Amino acid sequence: MVGVDRASLRCEARSPAQRLLLAHRRALLRRAGPAVLLVLLLAGASPAHAAFPGRNGRLIYSLGNGGRGGRAAIVVSGPAGGRRRALTAGETLDISPRWAPRGGRLAFTRITSDDTCRIVIINARGHHLRTLPAAARCDSSPAWSPDGRRLVFERQRPDGSGGHDLWISSANGHHQRRLTRPQGDDRDPSWSVRNQIVFWRVTSTGAQIDVITPGAREPRDLSPTPGDYHPDWSPDGRRLAFARLSADGTSLLFVMGADGRHRRDLGPVPSDRPTDPHFSPNGRCLVFTAYTEARSGIGVLALDPRRLHRFAFPAAQAQTPDWQPRPGPRAHASHPRI
Repeated sequence: MVGVDRASLRCEARSPAQRLLLAHRRALLRRAGPAVLLVLLLAGASPAHAAFPGRNGRLIYSLGNGGRGGRAAIVVSGPAGGRRRALTAGETLDISPRWAPRGGRLAFTRITSDDTCRIVIINARGHHLRTLPAAARCDSSPAWSPDGRRLVFERQRPDGSGGHDLWISSANGHHQRRLTRPQGDDRDPSWSVRNQIVFWRVTSTGAQIDVITPGAREPRDLSPTPGDYHPDWSPDGRRLAFARLSADGTSLLFVMGADGRHRRDLGPVPSDRPTDPHFSPNGRCLVFTAYTEARSGIGVLALDPRRLHRFAFPAAQAQTPDWQPRPGPRAHASHPRI
């Protein structure tokens, strides 16, 4: 079941014509009842980067069986789940898609049957697929630089530890260099318009959020206590959204300033483990993976200066979403304060 997405109606700046359409939609919602405040896109896979400023475009995510040896396709749809179309065939495990800054290309991770991971780039229509060269068994979780000329990604270490370091390359996979040294397991990088790269690092004490600039030698820890993971930059690079692991194994969504201060819990959502939050290009919403029991889906949460709009959702099997930036006004001025 797919319902009307009440949260997505608050994700856009509105013209008079849009306000008239919104009033009509609200009337439909009142007749339909309050059950569905958010749409979960019907779909399964595993976890990954920055939202780039612009108008809100389409959602992209991974759809299929994301377990070991599973298969999943990269799927694009409208913000409320309509007009869904697969961009890859789903013959391998394709996960963690990320839009380029202008929304015309995307990069994702492809895992084959022998557990080899490669970064793949295609255009927004699913054409001109290109697999980037790799010097390791597993390169994954790509994120674009603000100018679209470079990528930052995870590379699995060859020492058999299963740990990852962050590497940077050109967008065609050449000129590769290491960004972080083997001090933990570094995951899910996100590159801001202010040229800062945030990621989460697993150490012997737990998970923490670190930030580094491309030319720096050491990252800076933004987590006062362990448990923070899956960070993402806001379109203006001034805020971070992230998930925090609770003692009971569930998680909560938070936002904070770029310096790690002013942390705010976004409140309970009907998901045991909401993870992988990403800002919309205009900064008004978060899209994230919502896990409940053995299922996963894509959630859209509207951020509002007065209240946070909660939601209910049908069962789904989808994950690792990202929101397409489309050319338009920069999002800075329209951001709600949170």
